[in-house]
Amino acid sequence: MTIDQKKKIKAKVMSSFEEKNYPYFIELMDGELRPICTMDCIRIFDKLDELKKKPDNAPTLWSPIHYCNINIKNMTVVMDSKPN
Repeated sequence: MTIDQKKKIKAKVMSSFEEKNYPYFIELMDGELRPICTMDCIRIFDKLDELKKKPDNAPTLWSPIHYCNINIKNMTVVMDSKPN
């Protein structure tokens, strides 16, 4: 494998990582922004990808780190320590 081929593979992997690591935020009622952790950003990205393929799937994710239920379709968050 040539150096150029290795660089192309590395660039593809890094662009995928950067896309999934997109910084999402939760905006509170008072306007304060709380950053969502990297793991949840990756989960949100994967859920958006899943909903593109299967739009009838459940649009929500539970975040145990932020104690919230995230609705991916309408981009709302319910802060609650109990997901159900």
